[in-house]
Amino acid sequence: MKIKDIYILCLLGVLFFSCYEDKGNYNYEDVNQLKIQFTDEVINCIMGDTLEIVPIYKFTTDSSHANLTYEWSFLDSVISTERNLNYILPEKTINEYVYLRVFDHNTNVSYISQVFLQITSLFQAHGWIVLSEKEGKSCLSMIREEIRKDQYGSYYYSYDDYLHVFEKMNGYALGTKPVKTLEHYSGEWGAIGQHWIIQQGEGGCIDVSGTTFKKDIRLEETFLNGLPANFQPVDMIDTRWLTLIVNANGDVYTRKKLTDKLYNSGYFLSDPLEFEGEKVDGRNMVLAPFADFGFTLFYDKQHNRFLSLISRDEVSAGQIIAPEVYERYYADKPHFSRLDNFKNKKILHTGYYDVSGGYDLGFYSILQDTEGNLYTHDFTIYKNIYSTSAPVATPVDEIKVDFRHVIDGTSKNVFRVIRYNKAPYILISKNNELWYYDRISKGEIKKYYTFDADICAIDYNIEDGTRVCIALENGKYHIMNFDRNTVNFGDETKRLKYSSSSDFGKIVDLKQKVLRQFGWSWQQN
Repeated sequence: MKIKDIYILCLLGVLFFSCYEDKGNYNYEDVNQLKIQFTDEVINCIMGDTLEIVPIYKFTTDSSHANLTYEWSFLDSVISTERNLNYILPEKTINEYVYLRVFDHNTNVSYISQVFLQITSLFQAHGWIVLSEKEGKSCLSMIREEIRKDQYGSYYYSYDDYLHVFEKMNGYALGTKPVKTLEHYSGEWGAIGQHWIIQQGEGGCIDVSGTTFKKDIRLEETFLNGLPANFQPVDMIDTRWLTLIVNANGDVYTRKKLTDKLYNSGYFLSDPLEFEGEKVDGRNMVLAPFADFGFTLFYDKQHNRFLSLISRDEVSAGQIIAPEVYERYYADKPHFSRLDNFKNKKILHTGYYDVSGGYDLGFYSILQDTEGNLYTHDFTIYKNIYSTSAPVATPVDEIKVDFRHVIDGTSKNVFRVIRYNKAPYILISKNNELWYYDRISKGEIKKYYTFDADICAIDYNIEDGTRVCIALENGKYHIMNFDRNTVNFGDETKRLKYSSSSDFGKIVDLKQKVLRQFGWSWQQN
């Protein structure tokens, strides 16, 4: 076709459309659009509770002409067709979206929105685990600590008591003759710690979920050839690669884990742990964050020395090595008792503390000589050891102290070394009195508080150590404020933060509920 012909055809097309009469309706109206809003981007709730969501519906024009239907979905299922959601949550922890689909029948338009739902257990929270005996039965309870906001916008800590949680969650009694609890972890990132419950009577030792307190496994199932004869457990320690259980006679039974990703793997050996041809006495092991530095320190009372049980890696786990102190360090501090031989002194208690700005962990002991004199004994250990190399310890100081009016040989004493320098205190009870000693500024030991019953357990909260839980023999507990400003300025009205009204029975053990590794496993928070 020639260019001239194309030009003529285009001209005719223009003339045709210019003569066409537009019969269309261009009287547009705005579509009544809907916007869905939720009051929170993330909703935190407790499993088994009733979830109530009241969305805010905003229309661009007039809501009176809307003809809407609703569909709420969760976990790929429709859970409601009502305007507002009222839904009983499942009995499990879930992190997932709830979707809302709104269909406008007037415009044939669907609107979809979503809100993120975090379903946790009532017990998946910080606080303390309480093991007690009531009416001859073991009782596992929890003190839940929560941060709340008052009407003026200020934050404060609140406390709620949940008694008999094991019985309520499992449907049967825990057992008898309770002894101790231990929170332990897996190397799986973000895993919630579980809890060993040590009992010497019915029920035996039971490991329970840190989320629901439901039973996971019984200790007897984890021994290769059944429980040892005359088995009366008094303590447990769990590291990255080892689990240790201590019998009443001091025998230590060990389990090397097949994997650090599970709470329980492998089997306990039926033969007690030995070192240099003798059975190890494990009744003085130091419960501290182990995997940061790959070993567990313990006091060998028979030979009056410190030893370390290695758990750095799967290969070396289970070997025992004495901590090493360079002789020049001893020469610089001739009054410092050697870690390999305390001679005429014995250890009453050893705790641990963080060393600021370094790679060391501090160990702080109370010593007593044959004449009854008391001393504080302080040293640090470098955390990063390799394979089976000996942990290297550095003496800090040993000081003779005047604690004899507190530790008098007849009064009941409970010891606790607070981990943090924000509250650098050694807590010692004398019956119903709580005393404290500043390990940094030293000085005199001072009375902090007097309770209406004898103290049976002391433990501090994980965040900074300033909130200390004190359990009494009358079944009550008190939360004490050990913030350094409060202690130094002596405002006694601020020392007691909270007192419980619940009766837990005879409390035998109290432990902070850490939830996650907190330096106890290879991975950190």
